[in-house]
Amino acid sequence: EKLPIQLSLSLQTKATDAGYENGDKIGVYVSYEAALAANGNYVDNKGFTMTNGVWTPDEDIYWADKTSAADFYCYYPYGTPVDATAYNFSVKSDQSTLASYSASDFLWGRKVGAKPGEGAVAIRTAHIMSNLLVYLEPGEGFTAQEFAAAEKTVRIGNVKNNAVVNLATGGVTATGDASAITPYWTGECYRAV
Repeated sequence: EKLPIQLSLSLQTKATDAGYENGDKIGVYVSYEAALAANGNYVDNKGFTMTNGVWTPDEDIYWADKTSAADFYCYYPYGTPVDATAYNFSVKSDQSTLASYSASDFLWGRKVGAKPGEGAVAIRTAHIMSNLLVYLEPGEGFTAQEFAAAEKTVRIGNVKNNAVVNLATGGVTATGDASAITPYWTGECYRAV
């Protein structure tokens, strides 16, 4: 009898501050070896989609047997890594909309030594990129009324928006040339990943 693998994910916050939502898709790797390999693992990049609070796999996956422990690695948003230890990811240069800002959020988590028969594998995911918050306030030379009426624009310069992510460790290395990012206005502050 094959035991299906089920997941239960938790997280600190997501870019939207609402947690995982219907339609969100994660990628999952499962390894019975000492470490996650670039590819050729027991499960390589299986997609799971959140549907009514439950993570549903693109197709069912099963434990190798009823007793062996496995290590699980997951990331969000779902992509197509060629190499799990060197996944190229880019944050958007224009994050001025909620959709583009949210698409720049990257979450990662792992569960080491999960065993079959213990229920859904619980994995805690966390941000592995920085989230910059910019608050604008009136200063010298501006009254609060003048400041409120002024047209304001924010651009964050000298930022590398490309990275290589090691899905085995959650390590991130910035790559490429620096550019500018246009942040998302929340109504209270500007935010950028």
